[in-house]
Amino acid sequence: MRGTLAIILFWIPPLSGFAQIPDTPPAFEQVIPPGTIRSAELTDVIQDRAGLIWMAANGIFSYDGYRFTHYTTLADSGSIHNQEVTCLLYDSTRNRILIGTRNLGIVAYNYNTNELKRLPTKGGIPIINQLALTPDGIIWVASFNSGLFQLHDDTLKRSSVSGYKSIRTSYLLPHGNKLYIGDHRKIFEVQNNRVTDSVMLRWGNVDFTSHGRVTALYAVNETLYIGTEKVGMLVYDLKTRQFIKHFNTNTAPFFNRINRIYADRHGVMWILTKAGGLVLYDPNTDTIRRITKDPTQAHSLSSDNCNAIIEDKTGIIWIATTGALNKYDRLKIQFQHITHDPNNINSLSDRMVRCLFEEEDGTVLIGTDGGFINFLNRKEGTVERVKITIPGLNKTLMPACLQPLSKDKLLIGTSAGAVVMDRKKKTFTRFSIGPELENVLIRQLLKKENYLYFIAGGSFRIYDLTTGRQKVFKNFNDQAGNNPVFGATAFFIDSRQRIWVGAQGGVSLLNPDSTFTYFPVERQPTRPDGSYFMVLAFEEFNGYLWISSFNNGVWRLPLTEQNQEAQLTQRVNISELNTNTVYCTLPDREGLIWMSTNQGILQYDPATTEIRTFLPEEGVQALEFNRLAFLRTHDNAFVMGGINGINIFKSEDIKLRETLPTPVLLSITNYSNAPSNFYINLRQQNLIELPEGNKSLTIHYLIPDYSNPRNYTVEYKLEGHDPMWIQSIASEATYPNIKEGNYTFRVRVQNNDQFSETAPLQLIIKPPFWKQTWFMGIVATLLIGVTLGVFRIQAITSRRNKERLEKLLMERTSEIEKSRAELQALNEKKDLIFSILSHDLRSPLTTLKGFLSLLTDTPVQLSPEQINQYARNIRNSVSSALDLIDNTLYWSLSQTGSINRHAVDFSVKNLLTKIYHLYQPTALRKRIEFEFQTDEDIYVHADENMVYVALRNVVSNAIKFTPEGKLVKLVTGKNHNQAIITVTDQGIGMSEDYLRRVLNHEHVVLKKGTANEKGTGLGLILCRKFIELNEGTLEIHSEENAGTEFRIYLPLANHLK
Repeated sequence: MRGTLAIILFWIPPLSGFAQIPDTPPAFEQVIPPGTIRSAELTDVIQDRAGLIWMAANGIFSYDGYRFTHYTTLADSGSIHNQEVTCLLYDSTRNRILIGTRNLGIVAYNYNTNELKRLPTKGGIPIINQLALTPDGIIWVASFNSGLFQLHDDTLKRSSVSGYKSIRTSYLLPHGNKLYIGDHRKIFEVQNNRVTDSVMLRWGNVDFTSHGRVTALYAVNETLYIGTEKVGMLVYDLKTRQFIKHFNTNTAPFFNRINRIYADRHGVMWILTKAGGLVLYDPNTDTIRRITKDPTQAHSLSSDNCNAIIEDKTGIIWIATTGALNKYDRLKIQFQHITHDPNNINSLSDRMVRCLFEEEDGTVLIGTDGGFINFLNRKEGTVERVKITIPGLNKTLMPACLQPLSKDKLLIGTSAGAVVMDRKKKTFTRFSIGPELENVLIRQLLKKENYLYFIAGGSFRIYDLTTGRQKVFKNFNDQAGNNPVFGATAFFIDSRQRIWVGAQGGVSLLNPDSTFTYFPVERQPTRPDGSYFMVLAFEEFNGYLWISSFNNGVWRLPLTEQNQEAQLTQRVNISELNTNTVYCTLPDREGLIWMSTNQGILQYDPATTEIRTFLPEEGVQALEFNRLAFLRTHDNAFVMGGINGINIFKSEDIKLRETLPTPVLLSITNYSNAPSNFYINLRQQNLIELPEGNKSLTIHYLIPDYSNPRNYTVEYKLEGHDPMWIQSIASEATYPNIKEGNYTFRVRVQNNDQFSETAPLQLIIKPPFWKQTWFMGIVATLLIGVTLGVFRIQAITSRRNKERLEKLLMERTSEIEKSRAELQALNEKKDLIFSILSHDLRSPLTTLKGFLSLLTDTPVQLSPEQINQYARNIRNSVSSALDLIDNTLYWSLSQTGSINRHAVDFSVKNLLTKIYHLYQPTALRKRIEFEFQTDEDIYVHADENMVYVALRNVVSNAIKFTPEGKLVKLVTGKNHNQAIITVTDQGIGMSEDYLRRVLNHEHVVLKKGTANEKGTGLGLILCRKFIELNEGTLEIHSEENAGTEFRIYLPLANHLK
């Protein structure tokens, strides 16, 4: 693929002992950080090791030529926004950016974490105005109101330089193994942490007292340049220890503060001032040029407040001013461009250029669309505008071509025929070449001897200036049997005085017998008949006739010595031009061809087929030129005109850079839409492993070349993902969703067969665990096991089916038996309920009825003691009935699942006291010793009603089955998280089998109490059920005829755990 020629030179040695101020004022490009207002100060600019440009504005910005990255927020807390930042320093010893601030001390930018971090300060925080790094690795800090500081172990501390006690440190300059400190009216020389010399500022009668603060220092060999607050600039010879020059305040802008002094690689001194612009100074010729902001110029300084300057690795100058960063590329090709400027009298009358001609004295005549001839004096840079006017003709006469007619007369082909200009008087009259041509556009003119050759109305004409006769040619194909060819658009006389005419579909040669030999263009697939082929210009070079065309590129035809045989006109295959318009092809003395096209100005090397394109960014008037608006001057300069004026240049002055830049990988971050967030510094790494989940990423890289335009292509490729190289127009490569695997990322710049490539980056994206080998092995093992299991299952399925069928009858039989047992159990529960209702509940009610009958039938006969006795019996019968009803109700609810637990914190002591008083009369009646012991008030978390029913049943059973004279005892206690309630009796006890059957609802012959009290068997069942519902346990230890111990465990209340 044919590309553009490589163009970058990274190191240009300064001319030995020779500095040269540019011939023309520097043309600046303004680079504006996003969000920066025009009044905001850019206080500093630096370049780091990789080539990134860093600038201090609202916070700090990094700039890679395409993209700005803004930093303001500190990692720990705080911000460096607004005008907080005063200076920057690239710390090459630790590869970081140090940032001086007004209120936060020093802030460091870490490339590995991509974060800003404030460095600690010992003592008060000074206002920092400059940072400096000496070869021994020491970071020096200047504060104009606090003095001199140093960084020790990344902590800002006051410096202990022996012999320096000032607190007005204003500037720092490392030079060799010394540090020069600017102060008020004085310079200190420091070596090995002590002052070795000091110099007071002095020059004649100049007073340095009030405004003698040193604001800038720069050393070139043994010469020290000293900028001051408002007393100009001094030059000091370090060898002789003498001041040798003073730029006083009488010369602008040296009455302003000198902000920075810098010497570029060409030896030119750049002196930056506050509010006075800048000065270029040549020490060899002792000449200066002042540069200030010019609102009428597009490429002037953005502001006269110039704060900082650097020269980057490619030789480009960067100047930080108010509102913008100004970039000056001394090696950038700038074509001389002359156009219409309403504010400049020495500019063209209008922009559209139609024709060009050079007088013998070097004056260039420029015909423009507005009907003017512009006389350009190239030496003086002046332009005289002359309007083409004919008496009696009131319309614009557009000049299309210019040709000398005689020493005093110039013939002009216009839109209204031919016109003659008196060269001395610059007046115009008509030139008659036939009445039919008075209002016809004369496209091209050439006078040779006594003949005038020209094109008008699509015909080629030869006019005899002596006789006034003319020959008119309209058909340019006289071969027998061929179709006629019309439409002359251009003509040319070659070195053998042969006349060539461009016509429809090709070119024609005029033969001596006034016939034409036609050379058609080679047919193209898109235009097989060659139609629409329009010749715009001819040129003879290296034995070929070069033909410029409209929308068809460049063609050529070999020129032979003898009779030229008809043949095809061949295309010069330049892919960039095959469908473009070429207006001229001008060879230079080195064999290169220069073309004005609709893609700008092109340089073409026929030997290598390489091209180089020059664009409006380099001074080209526009991306469109005009036919016949070109010439080669007597001093071998090319002039090309178009829709926006003219360009003038000499091919030997166009110096091309020769080395391609090497890309630098900067970082990997997550893709902007990805959920995860990560940052990896790539500056010193060539192998990166990304954990699972980081599959959407952006790789940032840098092409350390800030020239514009960049005449090479940038390409990147992720091997293993991208099938081919991807051309980039930015400084990053984004991959939204990459599969797991191993990849290699490369970036290269390419120009024709030349490449410059960064070191490859090995990128490993780990798969999730379920895609890794060990997991897949486990899965494979499991699959094999499952497969074998399936086969085994199938092998035994038939056997199991047989067994299942054999057991089916048994299972159905078992189900029927189970249903019968469940029905029997339900019947037993039903019988139990009816038994309770018919007998157990009826008996106390019958007893109650009998006692009530005695009371009502014989009230008088009964003594008070008998009444009391009957009342007690009635109460006992009612209590027994109520207990029976309660137990039956709770048992029924528990069987249906309709009872709910409502846990609260309550006192065990209070509950047991209530039960104790409830059953104490019964115990006294039965003459049972009933004891209640508790050492402390214990609270439990349970349903109080359920616990009450359970404890009541336990105590009731204990009293019921304990004989007269025996003991029933209630005792409470607790362990670390449970309350323990123990009910012990010396009753009849139960066997283990009996207890099991009662608790399992099995049919048993229920025992009567020691006073023949009857029971239902529900008490113990309810007790166990309710205790378990409250997260407790019930332990029963019993032995026949030896008594029973009930031990109940309940959870303590939360505040007791």
